[in-house]
Amino acid sequence: MAKKNQNTFLPEGFTPPKSKTNYLNKFPQGETKFRILSSPVIGYVGWKDKKPLRRKTMDELKGIQLDKSQYDPIGVPNYFWAMIIWNYTDECIQILELTKLSIIDKVTKLSADKDWGSPIDYDLKVTRSGEGKKTEYSVNPLPHKPLSEEIEKAVKEQTIDLEALFRGEDPFSKEESSSLEATF
Repeated sequence: MAKKNQNTFLPEGFTPPKSKTNYLNKFPQGETKFRILSSPVIGYVGWKDKKPLRRKTMDELKGIQLDKSQYDPIGVPNYFWAMIIWNYTDECIQILELTKLSIIDKVTKLSADKDWGSPIDYDLKVTRSGEGKKTEYSVNPLPHKPLSEEIEKAVKEQTIDLEALFRGEDPFSKEESSSLEATF
């Protein structure tokens, strides 16, 4: 049997396509640049039967035995924001779910700052460094600028219902959604 050359298994220069997801739930190491396209829905999220369970208030989760996991060893719901964003790395519209209070606090302060105002009017860059309990996040606003034509076109073609998160439904489902209302 002739020895096969392993280098001919895949074409030269081959790289697998990136898998795209509708959600940005965890920032990767390094920088992530995005533009917020909607006001957030705000609530609490816990896990039940390996699925997220989101409610608008903590009271709505009382009496529900939530799952414990490596991320949530005591089964206590996390405060969250979910909003529609444009992810520049993946070049698509996604839902960003924020549970890191340090990031939420920075975006809140930027929004209240008279020089920055609504983060719908500028891009944000979140930088993640460290691992585990030593993970740190920095949030930097980028200069105000209008949306590109590419993003405006994607917004007009997309249908997202953030309230579907509270019903346990798919926010991207065409049947349940109303068109994305971006404020730009």
